[in-house]
Formats: sequence, structure tokens, C-alpha cells
Amino acid sequence: MAPVPDLQAGLRALFERKFGQPPQSVVQLDAKTGGSDRKLFRLFGAGGSAIGAANADTKENAAFLGMSRHFRSNGLLVPDIYAADEAAGLYLEEDLGDTTLFEFLSAHRPEGGPDREVVALYREVVRQLPRFQIVAGKTVDYSLCHPRAAFDRQSMLWDLNYFKYYF
Repeated sequence: MAPVPDLQAGLRALFERKFGQPPQSVVQLDAKTGGSDRKLFRLFGAGGSAIGAANADTKENAAFLGMSRHFRSNGLLVPDIYAADEAAGLYLEEDLGDTTLFEFLSAHRPEGGPDREVVALYREVVRQLPRFQIVAGKTVDYSLCHPRAAFDRQSMLWDLNYFKYYF
């Protein structure tokens, strides 16, 4: 694990490198990051906005950045990685807004099930999913997978137990 430096200073430097000027504000997000210790920030400036991530887990960062770049290079719909300082455990990615998937689904779930907008989005996801598996899957570097390179029996059991205890 790499030590995480002054997070905001490092993210500000990445932002300035991407947008040509420093951010006007940096706000730490109170985001749930699953099983990760990532800290997330939103950086705003005249040139735009970005999500900044800080994470001392170098293998997790390598997996995220490597997969994101690979999927993006295959024309798949993932946030763009704007800049990274992998040695410091920092990176900037495209800001897709404030609404989480859970919030969106909760707002579009009347009595009786999901509304038409949710169903249309699920259909699009199902249409796109094979592109991740077939198109990008042909050339993805599975050695980047974290924490294990294969989703084997042990990984499946861990995942099932994680779901059971946190659901």
C-alpha cells in the first residue's frame, strides 16, 4: 500500500494539469464506496468539474484505472479518466453528476414496480453488457483484477457472504 499524500494538494495539481487552471473549490463527498477505502472529492473550476479519488491501495487503483482505460478505448460507456498520479494513489475522472443509481431507482419506483424510464435503462444496460464481456473481454488484462485474477469458488463464496451480511 502506497502512502496517501496531502490529498487535496495532489488532486488540485491533477485538476490544474487537466483544465489549465486550479479548481475554485474541492468538496469531499460522503459517498459509499463499497468495500473500498477510497476517498472521493468533487473539484469545481472555470474549466469544468471532476471527481477526484484518493486510495492507498495500489492494486485496487491499478485495476480500476486499467479496466476503465481499456473499456473506454473499446468505445464502452464508462467515465473518462482525466489524469492520474498512480504513485500517490490519486486520480481524476469524469463527473457524471450527483444522482446515485439507488436514488434514481428509488425516485422511479411507483407502486407496482419500476416505471418505463427504468425499464428502458435496464434494456440499454442488457444491450451494452455483452460489449464489455465479448468485445473488451477479448483483450482485457485479467491480471489486473483485484483482489484476485479469477472469480473462482473462493471468490464466489466471499461475494455471497459479503452480500448476505451487508444486505
